[in-house]
Amino acid sequence: MKTCVHIDAIDTLPDNFSEFQDSIRTRVNFLYGVDAAQFVQTQLRHNVSGQIHRSDMLTWAALGDRGDTVGLLIAALNGDRARVVMLHVLPGHFGQGIEGQLMIAAIEFMQKAGIQTVLCDTLLDEAPLEPDIMEGLKAYPRIMMRAPVAAMTGKQVGVAPMTSPIREEQVNAIADCIISAYENHPDGYLYREVREKTEAALMIKSAMNGAYGQTSVQWMRALWNGTQCQGGIIGTRLFPHTVFVLQIFVCPECQGQGKGKLLFRELAGAVESGTSGNDFVLCVSADNPAVILYAKLGFVPLYTTTAYLWQKSNGEDRRS
Repeated sequence: MKTCVHIDAIDTLPDNFSEFQDSIRTRVNFLYGVDAAQFVQTQLRHNVSGQIHRSDMLTWAALGDRGDTVGLLIAALNGDRARVVMLHVLPGHFGQGIEGQLMIAAIEFMQKAGIQTVLCDTLLDEAPLEPDIMEGLKAYPRIMMRAPVAAMTGKQVGVAPMTSPIREEQVNAIADCIISAYENHPDGYLYREVREKTEAALMIKSAMNGAYGQTSVQWMRALWNGTQCQGGIIGTRLFPHTVFVLQIFVCPECQGQGKGKLLFRELAGAVESGTSGNDFVLCVSADNPAVILYAKLGFVPLYTTTAYLWQKSNGEDRRS
């Protein structure tokens, strides 16, 4: 059953934000454990309040019959594109079309402001949007996968690592490697930072500065053959004891040689050298052949989710 709501732009936290906090904490506890849920309890209000007040972010609320907020959408603006970083509807209203109404209102507003593309790839498994709710909006099934970090460390005692931490002067060479690795990659259509060198370099530098979550110089590693980057991996702290693999890439001529497994193993060693009991999580397209490799490394599906990409130019699908 579809529930019609009123959508308003807001610049302060709704009075009932604690309901969103409780809802998200409950879901995170189920997916990622008690420590992650406690992180949400202590950090979510502060983080979302900071986002709402930033000049490069916009927030919309879905208001129910009594004027209470039942859904939130937050989008980050970057030039002519935007990224939805939060889309959440409260239990009792979940899956009743409110998610779609929020997306339509946000995209229509941003389109008038000159935004050309909008990406929504939030990491919680929210209710899927109704098909064909808006011209130019396409859905792409994805899988969140998880594996214990300790299972990948291997017997590395006394063995020198073959990868090294990424240095700032290496960023352009690594960006070149990312672009080549994603040239025919099933995930390439969603992210400009794997299609354009300047965006790839900016993504690496942003990760170094903590834009994607807490990280360490040891968690951003590259594999080299002389001055040629053969691959790399970037890990960030999603929650306590949960490391999100933001990027894993291997140049085309080096694929099928165990380089990806090596990158995971050496990131695992760096992570476990700090604290134990960690999990890796990553999100990939459902049709990504690398899912087979990840399964061999110990990754198992955690849940399915959907990414949405709206493009002003009739939503051209970059895979076609």
